[in-house]
Amino acid sequence: MLVEMIYASKVADPLRPGTVTDILHAARQFNARHGLTGLLVFDHQYFLQVIEGDRNQLKRLLPRLMADPRHTDFALIRFASIAQRQYAHWSMGFVAAHAVNRAVLLRHGVSDSFDPRSLTESAATALLRDLRESLAIEPLAKAA
Repeated sequence: MLVEMIYASKVADPLRPGTVTDILHAARQFNARHGLTGLLVFDHQYFLQVIEGDRNQLKRLLPRLMADPRHTDFALIRFASIAQRQYAHWSMGFVAAHAVNRAVLLRHGVSDSFDPRSLTESAATALLRDLRESLAIEPLAKAA
């Protein structure tokens, strides 16, 4: 069964340079091996991530994500069956939240600062879909 998982979290400590690059590299390798796809949004303080794939794969991955010491305040926003993949082009795509057009964030209930933990399931899903459709994936070098 195909499932979509969306979560948000806060950076535990200031990340050392290259940490997000390392996270993306590891995620892309892991996801490619396990048939997972998704998109990571990051703004130097918060993560918003969607991962889609086999339900059992995601159920095994979830505790690993929750235990990752690089982030805190883990909020599972969505874990639901889907009919088809929305992020099939990326083992793990990346968007730098600071590069996102402010109007896109405001349209989905993100006000002064990007704190995706406060998003409802429908707002987080719509924001991620909007980002997928309207933004070019920013090169990581500009965001790290």
